[in-house]
Amino acid sequence: MLVTAGEYRIALSVTRALGSFGIPVAVLSSEPKAMTFFSRYCTQKILTPPDYEKQEYISFLEKLVRTQTFSGLIFCDDVSIDYVGENRETFRRHVPFLLPAQEWLGLALDKIQMLRFAVDRGIDIPATVIGEETDQLVDLTRGMNYPLIVKGAGGDSSRHVQIVKEEDKLRNAIELIAGIEKTRGINRQIIVQEYVTGQIYSAIVLCNEGSIVSAFMMRKLLSYPSWGGICVEGESFYDGEFRDVINRFFTKIPWHGIAEVEFVNDCRDGRLKLIELSENFNWGLDLAVASGVNLPLFAYRLIRGEELRLNGHYNYQIGKKFLWFLPEGILHMVDHPHSIPGLTRKIMNPFLKSDLWQKDFRPVLHQIRYTAWRLKTRWQRGAARP
Repeated sequence: MLVTAGEYRIALSVTRALGSFGIPVAVLSSEPKAMTFFSRYCTQKILTPPDYEKQEYISFLEKLVRTQTFSGLIFCDDVSIDYVGENRETFRRHVPFLLPAQEWLGLALDKIQMLRFAVDRGIDIPATVIGEETDQLVDLTRGMNYPLIVKGAGGDSSRHVQIVKEEDKLRNAIELIAGIEKTRGINRQIIVQEYVTGQIYSAIVLCNEGSIVSAFMMRKLLSYPSWGGICVEGESFYDGEFRDVINRFFTKIPWHGIAEVEFVNDCRDGRLKLIELSENFNWGLDLAVASGVNLPLFAYRLIRGEELRLNGHYNYQIGKKFLWFLPEGILHMVDHPHSIPGLTRKIMNPFLKSDLWQKDFRPVLHQIRYTAWRLKTRWQRGAARP
């Protein structure tokens, strides 16, 4: 199997999930020291042009799949999905993969399309305004409840979001996000939403032409930053109401392949509100695999033509927890020293799974070095402040 974006932890999780079942995995990355390259389950390291060099990247990937045979292609990033989606007929001649039709894929790649789709289909979302100009957005937000979330239409939401607690900080946050968009060569509208307090639920599903063939539900117990960033600790769970929401959502979208949807249970009215639709495994894959749902393996089987059926059952271990220690767990402990004893005990618990993989430790060393760099950068910035 060919796996994209070896610099990301999703690619590492996919590689381990497939490799532990004896499936050879070739990994793509433009970074020579991508963490997944160090995995014992990575059987071939393939260095690509930078993905921001669009035509060079597409040409390289097309030549690769044309000259080397792969069982299939699994995506672990937005960019490769976008590129292959636009050129799907060219790539499909050489390698099988799972992607929905381009019009539906656009819902995941563009947050504004996703939000408008949700509203049109009667799916609840947080109070939202969308616009291009800073003054326009500031005016539109009058009457909304703070804190507010400011984000762009695309990109990695965990790095592409600002939370604004006070009205006089809103303008700066909007201009910051707009600047990030422009440096990426993107000129899209900006989204401002009310920050909804409540339990965050997420589900990863594997669909075959609109039919769910595998599904896994989880909830965030701890995040970094604490207001709603990347998951530090998650737990598998099952809830009939959330399952109904997932089923209704995907009956409205003829999805094909992997998708992840995230909802918040608004503590003010008890309604589940859509936060995100992603077209890849996202943060919960490690927890899903630990709970007994090997989604990369199921995707591999579906790519190879096997008939998979959910048959109305969500089969996995409920109450399973997973801790993402590197770097988010460490950064959380630095910001919240009172959490150190509790998280340390959890790391020492042999029954609690974490990203400290003893059977595949070389990528862990890479993540430790990255965590040390993050901490050093933070301290240098702090020392530089007057």
